[in-house]
Amino acid sequence: EAANFFRASHPIHLHGHQFHVVDIQFGEYDDNGLLIKGNDAFDCGGTTVCTNPSWAEGRDYSIGKSGKISATAPRKDTVFLSGGGYVVVYFKSDNPGFWFLHCHIEVHQLEGMAIIINEAEDQQFAAPSGMDVCGNFSWSLEEFYEALDATPGSRLTEEEEEEDDDDDDDDDDDIDRLALGLGVGLGSGLLVSLIANVILFILFLCCCCIKYDPNKSSGA
Repeated sequence: EAANFFRASHPIHLHGHQFHVVDIQFGEYDDNGLLIKGNDAFDCGGTTVCTNPSWAEGRDYSIGKSGKISATAPRKDTVFLSGGGYVVVYFKSDNPGFWFLHCHIEVHQLEGMAIIINEAEDQQFAAPSGMDVCGNFSWSLEEFYEALDATPGSRLTEEEEEEDDDDDDDDDDDIDRLALGLGVGLGSGLLVSLIANVILFILFLCCCCIKYDPNKSSGA
């Protein structure tokens, strides 16, 4: 059951950086490609979820004092994390800010598979004056609607909204009259065409009913 819980895999994406992929390891799978158990290189610290992961003895990915990474380590901003496995990445902390690290499967991100990396907090730029911060967000409903508009303060007053609705009603009336005019015009045209065809048909019948007299045609 625990293995089934971990069988989903995840494309992990980091904002603000490109990282070096130092290692990728997988869980243990059966002959049908189903996950049997997670990789034993680390301890999850829980029975079903990794609540407190730690490396097993003898496992060390430290780059030491030199700070050098293998020249063959690929550089990416998204990496595939297999179910029951793990990925080791390094990036140089030279871009102060708050950077989003998350699974790129939307539903997984919404379920909480995401963190924000607070990088070099002492070197970050100060927030703009008056910017809302966590805990002091207190917009009114009107302020929210104004923020949705293309131009701040452009939300219509009640009187303007009523005038706008009246204009829309006038436009609808014009469209109705146009549609009625087109309908009447088309109906009249069809009626005239029908009458003309009936007259032509009657004349045709009359011509067919007149008997042919060869004496009259010769003038005798």
